[in-house]
Amino acid sequence: MATVPMAYFLAFLLLEAMIIADPDALQDFCVADTSSSTIFMNGFPCLNPKLAASAHFTTSILRRPGNQSGIPFGFRVTLVTPQALPGMNTLGITLARADVAVGGVVPPHTHPRATEIIFVLKGTLTVGFVDTANKFFSAQVKKGDVFVFPKGVIHFSQNIGNKTASMIAAFNSQAPGAPVISLNTFASSPAIPIQVLAKSFQISVTEVAKIRKNLGIGGQVQRRKQGGEAKSQQRELGGEAGVRSGRPLGLYKSQSGTGCIRGLTGYSDRVQIFYQSINVGLV
Repeated sequence: MATVPMAYFLAFLLLEAMIIADPDALQDFCVADTSSSTIFMNGFPCLNPKLAASAHFTTSILRRPGNQSGIPFGFRVTLVTPQALPGMNTLGITLARADVAVGGVVPPHTHPRATEIIFVLKGTLTVGFVDTANKFFSAQVKKGDVFVFPKGVIHFSQNIGNKTASMIAAFNSQAPGAPVISLNTFASSPAIPIQVLAKSFQISVTEVAKIRKNLGIGGQVQRRKQGGEAKSQQRELGGEAGVRSGRPLGLYKSQSGTGCIRGLTGYSDRVQIFYQSINVGLV
């Protein structure tokens, strides 16, 4: 006789837990600043509904293909953000257009806060992901094809055709995040200890330095040998400028694409321009 009431009670507890659960975070973390009047929240503050207009709910930002030149891996992402489409704020969705040059690669990365589904506009790509059991799933997709990347898995896209490939990507988050595995590992700020990387990848310290150099983060090992490791790392990673700004990586722009980027973020222009190709609005 007590079984049915207990079942109702457990169902009530489950429903209550679902109702009071926190919403998915759009930031990686939210440190409370009790002395600041600045608001950091999941999304942007809302416009007075009386001021809303039709123009807030439409954008043509995805009409134009992105320019892939000057990007180390040969791709450009154009992301729909609340700045371009104010009406999408807090709706938990976003769209992006990716244009990948011949031979270009959208390198292995994840979206920790979203599932991604792509629709190929033109070209031929190899796409794939690795699940938590280390199983690799892959497909060759062409115009009109659809592929889905589950939330949080490491995945990539490669243009294997003889012309630029383009695709539309949809995410079930306003800010899905886009940590790139190689750059997060070898180009973090501050840097992951070089001995940790050497041991983790079973390579030498010299090989770690070579990878960093190839990614535009070079010269760190030599400066450490000369002494003053902390100061060397600060110079290499641009000091505290990026930290003080409070802005996520990839939101800084330069009219020429070079120069001021390094000073603001600590990354070389080459790496930072790459980050701009994928992280603007995704972080």
